[in-house]
Amino acid sequence: MIINNSPQQPSFQLPDDQLPVTLVIEGGKIRRLTGDFTPGQTVDTKAAFKAAADQIYNALGDPTKEKDVEAGVEVILNIILYGEGGDDMLDKVVRPQSADLLPGAAAAIIEQWDPIGAISPIMLQGTDKGRFIHITGRLNKANRHIGILGSVQDKWQALRSQIEVEVAQPINTAITRCGVVIETHPTLKRGLMPVILYKKGPARQAVKTRGIVEKAAEKAKQEALDEVAASPSQPTPAATGASSPPSIPPVKAPGTTRPSPILPKGGKKKKSPSRG
Repeated sequence: MIINNSPQQPSFQLPDDQLPVTLVIEGGKIRRLTGDFTPGQTVDTKAAFKAAADQIYNALGDPTKEKDVEAGVEVILNIILYGEGGDDMLDKVVRPQSADLLPGAAAAIIEQWDPIGAISPIMLQGTDKGRFIHITGRLNKANRHIGILGSVQDKWQALRSQIEVEVAQPINTAITRCGVVIETHPTLKRGLMPVILYKKGPARQAVKTRGIVEKAAEKAKQEALDEVAASPSQPTPAATGASSPPSIPPVKAPGTTRPSPILPKGGKKKKSPSRG
């Protein structure tokens, strides 16, 4: 049995993991040269990498050249990506099921390749061993790069959160002290509209969340009603010709009725003797 866990195929052939010799300069940014693109200006890849590194080196530590550092870092990261087969036109597809477990599964297949061929030759029929080993190595390398970038991203997010707290303190204090003035004074209201939106952010988000929950509940309710309406109604006994169940009289609780008098033979109640 063949199980295909890939929901969709790549939009075009995966580029080889070879560093391109030249890159295209377009709109002040570099991109990989593709076969269907006529470049207006090209640059040697390694020369572009060195220029970006020199730009970072010369601007590092200078607050007035922060954008030069950012541009250089972007160039270097893109060139490394291009060397691994990345491309600006490469579409992101839905990952296969249990994608995080693929490296281990692929390693096991490679290790057991010969026993698999001896026991069940059809299992890997049509799969090129060399290509499979190579593409598995590319997967492992991509995961390593993503791990490095993810680690750096986590550190940037930690730094950002600390900065956000300090930036928010005076703004929150101003809102607490003079929130009404900010929202009602004509001049301040126009100039501080972003502050007003920031102030109303939690309330707006709560309204949005409540609206989403209410829509989901309404949708579930409607689906339930539609399901009931679509289900066949239960036929009555008269419609099917079946006999109705016997009627069972209600059982009275003990102590709710008076006991019947005990009558003598003849059916008449015996008179009690009159007193004196």
